[in-house]
Amino acid sequence: MLDTPRTVREVTDRIRDLFASDPTLADIWISGEVLELTVSRSGHVFFTLAGDDARMRCAMFRMNALRQRSLPSPGASCVAHGKIEVYPTDGSYQFYVDLIEEAGIGLAALELELLRQQLEAEGLFAESRKRKIPERPAVIGIITSSSGAVWHDIQNVMRRRNPFARLILASAAVQGDAAPAELVAALRTLLAVDPPDVIVIARGGGSASDLAAFNDENLIRAVFAAPVPVISAIGHETDWTLLDLVADLRAPTPSAAAELVSPAILGDLRSLRESLALHADRFERELAIRIVDVERIGHRIDQRGFQDRWDQLRQLQSSLPQAVQSRLDRTNDRLRHAVAVMDALSPAKTMERGYAFVEHGGTGRPVRAAAELAPGDAIRTRFVDGSVESLVTSTAS
Repeated sequence: MLDTPRTVREVTDRIRDLFASDPTLADIWISGEVLELTVSRSGHVFFTLAGDDARMRCAMFRMNALRQRSLPSPGASCVAHGKIEVYPTDGSYQFYVDLIEEAGIGLAALELELLRQQLEAEGLFAESRKRKIPERPAVIGIITSSSGAVWHDIQNVMRRRNPFARLILASAAVQGDAAPAELVAALRTLLAVDPPDVIVIARGGGSASDLAAFNDENLIRAVFAAPVPVISAIGHETDWTLLDLVADLRAPTPSAAAELVSPAILGDLRSLRESLALHADRFERELAIRIVDVERIGHRIDQRGFQDRWDQLRQLQSSLPQAVQSRLDRTNDRLRHAVAVMDALSPAKTMERGYAFVEHGGTGRPVRAAAELAPGDAIRTRFVDGSVESLVTSTAS
């Protein structure tokens, strides 16, 4: 007995379901030669991929086409990404493309470009959402490897420019398979309790594969969601990662990032002192000119018989230099006092008196009491001439 005949639509839908159930066809890269490329008035792109005596119909919707850096020319060998679905109207299957590039580009680079386009379409890289970096941040979070040269370079820049700012290190691997998860965990650690004013994510230079962790989608989304501004300082100025696009500011190097968040306070004080001295000299010169004018006016007034007015001007002439000098002395005293106070509060000055600074070896957070430590914890004790790494064996109150 024959089965009940199926309609064309029923069979087509069954074939479409078979295509949809295959995960390979939903996320696939295909290479081939581009033929018969046309762009419709609505902006959709239609073309054919050919190779090995086979052809495949392809379509790229307008929004995907607009994100392409360029469309391939007919005859070009290309690699395309997308999904394959059945087109019910004519019962044929079709390759729906969301990215196409000329052949010769590595697969890793193609996947990175695809991810960049997807995140850009979601608005993660929009300039309008980027936040201003604080001019004088008091607390700065640093995400980098605690054992790398980058961390030491950042500390040296901060000590030279602004020793009063507090640095908090959230150590993480910056290369390798474990790096993306550790970078995300470090960011969450900094934001968990008392977020810093700004966060710097830094690493030295390297190859594209060395910097791959900073293209991780989870890290990009975590930085996008961070409630404080984030600066990326990855590699050298010519290096490029997705982190640079989502960060509120990109620094060309880690040392440059440290300078961006550390205004030269001590240098500003010296400049202020020099400026005051310059203004004082200028004021004295102007005062001398005014005294000459007073003498001339005084002679004229005296000749006209206004002796009292002349006497008043002579008193003003004698008192002005003393008043100006007194005010300059008071200003200089206040400036010297401010510099002395800032110098006395410097952590380096405190250490010179025999004190040391203890911090957690992993996070860099200061240790204020023995109760904050437990046996097995790593600590770093900083002295004026260096530091010592230690392991806690026991604690006592």
